[in-house]
Amino acid sequence: LAQTVPGKKVCALSSGGVVLRSRKRDGRFLTALRHFASGDLIFKERPICICVRQGGASSLLKEANRVANDTHCRSKVEQLWDGGEPDSKDTSRGRDGCKSTAGEWMRRWFRILDLNSFAWGEKDVALFLAGSMFNHSCHPNARYEAGQEHGMFFATRPISPGEEVTIAYWTSLWGTTHRRQVELRKNYMFTCTCSLCLKPDSLRSIACPTP
Repeated sequence: LAQTVPGKKVCALSSGGVVLRSRKRDGRFLTALRHFASGDLIFKERPICICVRQGGASSLLKEANRVANDTHCRSKVEQLWDGGEPDSKDTSRGRDGCKSTAGEWMRRWFRILDLNSFAWGEKDVALFLAGSMFNHSCHPNARYEAGQEHGMFFATRPISPGEEVTIAYWTSLWGTTHRRQVELRKNYMFTCTCSLCLKPDSLRSIACPTP
């Protein structure tokens, strides 16, 4: 099922259970088209590319050059968020409107990798097109799992049609709301407004003494 944003084909999912939408406040997001029970596979997706982190910077640069010269692969990578405005008009162009130079591509590549990569095996990371469209929640209703050939996304609790499907970008969600907000701003450049973050912080509350 081809999922689209206005004027662009985004990806083909192996399940027609979600659709890509967009809103001005926080850009693109995924919503459920049908009911999912806890544990259901929402969809699976082959990686755009896999980066071998154990090889250090040289391996990441090698993969960046390979993607830069692969028109099909690069067109997918350039649809991923690089820390700029959500849904920018043409992510292959620099701020002056010119096509990205090699240096600008490398800078964007590392920003995209930092903001969108998923664990793949023990030491590697992978980029997904549809998988990178999930918004974050500190109380998510979906989770990611790396398979042998696909990244798989499962429901962690019942999801209703029309409900936004979210994952947790940061695995260490314990601690106070303030701690989570600091880590998410530092690593992912946004302030979380999920249902958990909007609730009173129970870890900082003090019970009233009983008379």
